[in-house]
Amino acid sequence: MKQAGSCLCGGVLYEINGPLTDVLNCHCSMCRKLHASAFRTRAKVRSSDWHTVKGQELVKFYESSPGEHKGFCSNCGTSLYTKFDANPDIYGFPLGTLDTNPGVKAERHVFVDNKAPWFEITDDLPQHAEYDCNRLNSSVRGFWWFGLTGSGAYRASRFGTFVRRRRAQSLYRLVRPFASLTGACSALAESQ
Repeated sequence: MKQAGSCLCGGVLYEINGPLTDVLNCHCSMCRKLHASAFRTRAKVRSSDWHTVKGQELVKFYESSPGEHKGFCSNCGTSLYTKFDANPDIYGFPLGTLDTNPGVKAERHVFVDNKAPWFEITDDLPQHAEYDCNRLNSSVRGFWWFGLTGSGAYRASRFGTFVRRRRAQSLYRLVRPFASLTGACSALAESQ
C-alpha cells in the first residue's frame, strides 16, 4: 500500500511504497522533545521504500546521537525520519506526517518509565519500561556497556563479561549509533 505525507509547510512531500512495521508509541525524552508531545508514534520503513517527491533540498539532518540522524524540514522543522549509520536499510518513521491512512496502529508503549509526568496512558496496549529487548536480533541482544580504559582503548561487556579491545571496538561501531548512557538496549530499539 502506498503512503503519502508532507511536512507542515508543504515544502517536503514524500511517498512510502512498502510496509510500515513495528509500530509503537515511544515515551523516551528524546522522542518527546523532538516531537514536542507526550510520545512519538513511529514505525520502521525500509529506506528503499522511501521516496522524497518534492523538497529534498529542504531536508536537513541533526545527529542526535553518534550515527543517528534525525531528518527534518529546514523550513518548518517537521520531523520526517531517522536514519542510522549502522543500519542504513531501515528508517525510523513518525506517523504524524502522513496524509494518508496507514492502516496500522501502535502495538505497544516503550520507555514508559520516562513518560511525561503529566500524561496518563489510558489504553490497554502492553507497556515496557524500556524497549522490549526480546524483539532484538539475537546477535546483539542484551545489555552492552562500552567505556574507555585509562589508555583510551574501548572496553565492552555483556552481562559483566569483558571482551578484548579489538572485538569491543568492532561491537561499538555496530551498536554506537543506538547506544545511550543508559544502555544499548534502549537505543537498538529503533534500528532492529
